[in-house]
Parts: sequence; C-alpha cells; structure tokens
Amino acid sequence: MPKIIICKKCGQKKIHEAFGLCISCYNKQYTTIVRNKKYKINLEYRKSILGKNKEWRKRNKEYLMEYERNKRPNKKQRSEKSKHRQKRWRKTKKGKLANRRHCNKRQRQLGFNIIIPNILDEPMEYHHIDNDNVIPVPKDLHKLFFNTDVEIHRENLKPIIQQLYNIEI
Repeated sequence: MPKIIICKKCGQKKIHEAFGLCISCYNKQYTTIVRNKKYKINLEYRKSILGKNKEWRKRNKEYLMEYERNKRPNKKQRSEKSKHRQKRWRKTKKGKLANRRHCNKRQRQLGFNIIIPNILDEPMEYHHIDNDNVIPVPKDLHKLFFNTDVEIHRENLKPIIQQLYNIEI
C-alpha cells in the first residue's frame, strides 16, 4: 500500500514517494529547471554566433558589397519576366475567368460556381443567380437590365434566364 505524504510546498495530502513533493509540484519544479538550463545554453550560443558574424562581416566587407551589386540586377530581371508572363496570361480566357472569380470573391464576397457552361458563341458575362452560383448571359442583355440594387437586377433577369436555359430559378 502506497504512503500518503504531505507535500512540502503546497501542503496537500498526495500519494507520491519521490522527493516528498506531490506530482504537480514536482513537475513545476522540474520544468522550470530544464527551461532555465535551455535558456542559458541558447543565450550563450546566440552570443557566440553573433560575435563571429560581426567579425566575419568586418573582414569581408568588400565581398558583401560585390554580392549585393550582383544580386540586385538579377532580381529586377526576374521580376520583369514574371510581370510579362502574368500580363500575357491575364489576356487568355482562363486568365480573364480567374480575374472575375478573384474580384467577385474579394470585393463583393460572392462565390463563382458555374452551373451551366457557356454554350453560345456571342460575348457572355456571368450573372449571379444567388451569392454563390453563376450562369452565363449574353453581354448585351446583362447590361440592358443593369440596376444598382442587386435584388432588382436579379429579379429583372429571371425571366430571360428561364427562357434561355429552360430552368426554374
């Protein structure tokens, strides 16, 4: 049968045989000791590394200057190439569609789930049936029924969408 020991720190009756402390007090003491040791070791290491780094920088000042000079033009060239690539991609159909999705998601907090794919060959715009779902509508019709109030705009376009796609909304 285990002994019932009174903890030296908190004074509670706990069952534990090591060090005369309860489990919670022993764990607290152990973790603080370990944490302090790790912090001291880490602090000494950081000081030694920082000192070495400063010395190295002083000795190799010319090398660092040359490295900075050579690094910058390459960085500019890479950014120019990526800008050019992005500009070309935004002009493709997929790029335009991705841009529409991005704008609707960010600015108006609308989803962009395409319910029916684009069947017609004429220029189309995507009309939000609700906040998440989208249907392609001819651009002329979509602009004809434009209204600043979203609900009125959706109500005005309901009969046209029903005639075009033979679906109930």
